[in-house]
Amino acid sequence: MTKDKNCFWRYQVVYDKTIDGLNEDNFAYTICEVYLDDDGKLECWTEGKSIAPYGESIDELNSDLQMMQRDLATWKPVPFDSLSVGMTFERNLGDNSYTEERRELLKDYAMEEVLDELEEMKIRRKSGADVTE
Repeated sequence: MTKDKNCFWRYQVVYDKTIDGLNEDNFAYTICEVYLDDDGKLECWTEGKSIAPYGESIDELNSDLQMMQRDLATWKPVPFDSLSVGMTFERNLGDNSYTEERRELLKDYAMEEVLDELEEMKIRRKSGADVTE
């Protein structure tokens, strides 16, 4: 990575042919981290094809899983072996049911989060705690 450019990271769904070799169209999908420059061009990526969600608390783990879901819904999968410095990625444009299903799942997660937050506010209000936090 060059030091004079700002970089950011996100998750990227990648795929590879499965080991069984029985079906030419049999792919395994995983998630890796990609690091992009200011122009959205790939600078580097995780060495392995798959990264596990991580958090030092349940909330952090949940947040990491949500970021994975968001990036799954946002970016088209690419073959892991095609990753190369300088490449760019295509966004999902809602042109297939897979993307639409992911968007619906994200909406459900977002709604659950809002409902959980409202429930916590009700509990704090009943206990006399400040609910403006």
